[in-house]
Amino acid sequence: MSGPTCSSIVYGCACRTRARDSIPPPFLILGIPACITILVLLRARRLFPDPRALDTSEETVENARSFVKRLGKHAIETKDRSGFVVNFLLIPYLMAAVRMYEEGFASREDIDDGMRLGAGHPMGPLTLCDFIGLDVLHAVCNSLYDEFKAHEYAPPPVMKRMIAAGRLGKKSGQGFYDYRTPVAAALPTDEALNLLEMGVTGNRARR
Repeated sequence: MSGPTCSSIVYGCACRTRARDSIPPPFLILGIPACITILVLLRARRLFPDPRALDTSEETVENARSFVKRLGKHAIETKDRSGFVVNFLLIPYLMAAVRMYEEGFASREDIDDGMRLGAGHPMGPLTLCDFIGLDVLHAVCNSLYDEFKAHEYAPPPVMKRMIAAGRLGKKSGQGFYDYRTPVAAALPTDEALNLLEMGVTGNRARR
């Protein structure tokens, strides 16, 4: 399991079993996660990673692929390890953007614009962090770092401080950007406008 970026992970037998049966043997087990990161980044509900365990059989893989195809999705096969394909590549990219922002290398807007306009991404990395949720990303980083002990997966200190402050991203209203609805300026009522007009008229009359 890759952690909280997966909205649902179903580990189970790719064949028919009865509820009273014991846990199926390892060659019948395969993971089919539906990753939130994919939905946010690609704006599509099309991709399902297909993590294959050490003992997963070819028949189980084919059954899982057929199941995913019937759902109208596209399956990609990967080894069963933290991050699978997408998060293994995506998390270092997002954390590099967070470190750039933390170190004052560039503004959040310029970092995001650079990747949107320069690399053709649908949204910038810091915006994507906010959409995924900083608490979710922090947990994924820890999961990847625990397994691979690579610096690029370690969450930058600013993320921990933002989480402690309740700035989790779009879902909390604040992250790298502020998503709170600004308070609209109070508009003058009809009564106030009438009083204002009377005051102006009275001043003119006195003149």
